[in-house]
Amino acid sequence: MIRRALYTCLLLLIVGIVHANYTESSYTVEVSYDTICWQPNYSFKGATFILPNINTHPLDSFLNVIIEYRDKCACKKYKLKLAIAPGNYVQYDTITSGDFVIFYGDTLTETGVYSEPMRVLHNCESHHILYLTVQNPITIEDTLVICENDLPYTWHGTILEQTGIYVYTEPFRGTSVDSLTHILHLDVLPTIRTSQDTTILHGDTCFWSGKYYTETGVYADTLQSATGCDSISILNLLVKPNIVSVEILDIPVHCADDSIIEINMIIQTGKVDALSITPDSMARDAGFKDTTIVMPEDGAILLRNDGVRAGNYNVVLTGLYHHTKVFSEEITLTFLYPSTVMEQKWNDVIILLTHDYNGGYDFIAFQWYKDGNILPNETNHYLNQPLEVGAEYSVLLTEAEGNQMMSCPIIASEHSDISLYPTIIDKKRIMQCTISEPADIYIYTITGELVEHIKVASGENNIGVPYATGMYIVKIITQSTIRRDIKILLL
Repeated sequence: MIRRALYTCLLLLIVGIVHANYTESSYTVEVSYDTICWQPNYSFKGATFILPNINTHPLDSFLNVIIEYRDKCACKKYKLKLAIAPGNYVQYDTITSGDFVIFYGDTLTETGVYSEPMRVLHNCESHHILYLTVQNPITIEDTLVICENDLPYTWHGTILEQTGIYVYTEPFRGTSVDSLTHILHLDVLPTIRTSQDTTILHGDTCFWSGKYYTETGVYADTLQSATGCDSISILNLLVKPNIVSVEILDIPVHCADDSIIEINMIIQTGKVDALSITPDSMARDAGFKDTTIVMPEDGAILLRNDGVRAGNYNVVLTGLYHHTKVFSEEITLTFLYPSTVMEQKWNDVIILLTHDYNGGYDFIAFQWYKDGNILPNETNHYLNQPLEVGAEYSVLLTEAEGNQMMSCPIIASEHSDISLYPTIIDKKRIMQCTISEPADIYIYTITGELVEHIKVASGENNIGVPYATGMYIVKIITQSTIRRDIKILLL
């Protein structure tokens, strides 16, 4: 009956722990104390308690544990304050190969489990246990080359942003190896950056990196260099207005029969790629035509003369750049009568040709010049005086409609084979014939009537001429059959 009653009471105790409906104040507390060496289990009030594993607790101090037991039948709570002396103290240590550990006077250099017995508290036998691991580390060394645009670069959780040597040690799960060390030699290749400053004029285009640009700005293009990294090229483009300034140099005076008209100018600022020549109405009537040419680099403009008559003419020069007008200048071109309006007959005569032979000019007034100097009283349609070989003879001419212009000069030359002087003869009625070989001289009237026949020797000969005034033809036939017809005028 007692055992059955006790069983019923314990059952009530267990149930009471799960379904307790008693308050703490309804229990009486009985406290007891005990000191023991560490052991896995401990019996108290007929119950077995599992003690904590305290192999990491220092050997020189007790571990205090409180065990409580409740008896619901007796309404008692039993509390045991238990002081446990540690049985073993377990320690783990790791060293690198080549290092050592002193353990109770022993020098340890190899991986192993080492134990030292001792009695510290309560005369309990305990052990200090050392688990020693000797590392044989592995080092892995790498070299990496990356481009600057690959930054930031993550390596084993670390963000790298520049060239350098980096070290990372990681645990390695192995039998004899406890760590793995990585060494990275990182070389960051810089992005190659080039800059180009370019200035163009308005209307120009800049071809750069496969594209055309016409506006001021900063342009960038990313290419690939020989290393495989980015190469950034930058264009700083400035588009300036095309402000053109020109200087027209002294315009040469042309002869009307010149095949080329020359105009010289200097482009002081800006650019001109074409030149348009526009004559006024008077110049058009004289034979000028609208012309557009490519602007010469040296500024020497050469135009073809398509038969312009003598006179002063105004033309407008318009500079163009990409078909846009950039400047306009009006100039005057002067064309002298061509030297072909006159002809040297002998060593003492220059005559003006008539309308049918001088290009269609009708002259009514004349003033002769030699080397640019006026010859007084020489106002006839001919010049009759000994001519200086190499001298320039010109004449100021006036046309019937009032146009007045100088002629281009004729350069006097030596007529060395046959010389007959003078060809305009006054009352002396003597002329001198210089000839290189014997000859026959025939004098005819203008109508073809033979007046005289004279034989002359080589050298200088004085020849008499008819007394009747008028125009005569002197025909000279040399021994070698050279013929020369010369007109003479008897005053």
